[in-house]
Amino acid sequence: MVQQCRQQQEPTEASPAFTPNRSRNPRRLRRGGCQQPIVDARDGSLSGVEVLLRWQHPVAGLINPAEFIPMAESTGVIVPLTIQQLANVEREMAPLLRLYPKLHISLNIGAQHLSSATFITQLLAYKAALPGLNVEITESEIMAHEDPVLLTTLHKLRQQQFSIAIDDFGTGYSSLGYLQSLPVSLLKIDRSFVATIGTSAVNAPVLEAIILLSQNLDIEMIAEGVETPEQAEWLVRHGVWRHQGWLYARAERIDALLRMHWPVVTSAKLTEI
Repeated sequence: MVQQCRQQQEPTEASPAFTPNRSRNPRRLRRGGCQQPIVDARDGSLSGVEVLLRWQHPVAGLINPAEFIPMAESTGVIVPLTIQQLANVEREMAPLLRLYPKLHISLNIGAQHLSSATFITQLLAYKAALPGLNVEITESEIMAHEDPVLLTTLHKLRQQQFSIAIDDFGTGYSSLGYLQSLPVSLLKIDRSFVATIGTSAVNAPVLEAIILLSQNLDIEMIAEGVETPEQAEWLVRHGVWRHQGWLYARAERIDALLRMHWPVVTSAKLTEI
């Protein structure tokens, strides 16, 4: 049975809550991965995927990334785990990429990745096999590590045809100067702003401001956390047509996603995944 990729499940007696600590080495956990589709809301076609790292612990069950990723960072294994993730993506998505070789593939990275010469070398090598491979990093991650080396590395990646996406945009240090200093080509609108669509929330006007700013700077957008048809319709009307969220699909293994939502890839091709 295909293992589903979900957010952290509620702890039960059979699945105790997971408490990160150094005695639980991330390397010993079974690695897993899944993808959440990025959809062209104008016609429902597959525009790309975001690659997500998941761990299935033998006792705690599916572990929330918010818990294990900080542990992986603090123990120094986040970079090798991400390199392994790239190898998995190349293998698992091969049938789909034969049909759509330039499909947008978004990989989450952080300051440790940008500071690692080994990782950057591997990333550039995988770009040849995965032409649509791109990276996203949160604005808070960039601003928390005000290191000129990181900025130089981002510019290097942009020169190598990587799209640089700012994740969770609008939740941290957003400013016009900040955007103009980075080689940004895509903004991911945070789900907290998408959730204000059709409401009287105090921060509801912020969404329109983000969209206007992006359009004026000629930066592409992806809306995260789209959960209702009303949200999708509003976003398309305002020029945001690439969506990600449960309205379209949850994060799953790529073979499960295609069988459920995009059966253009035949069963014969999927047997290779």
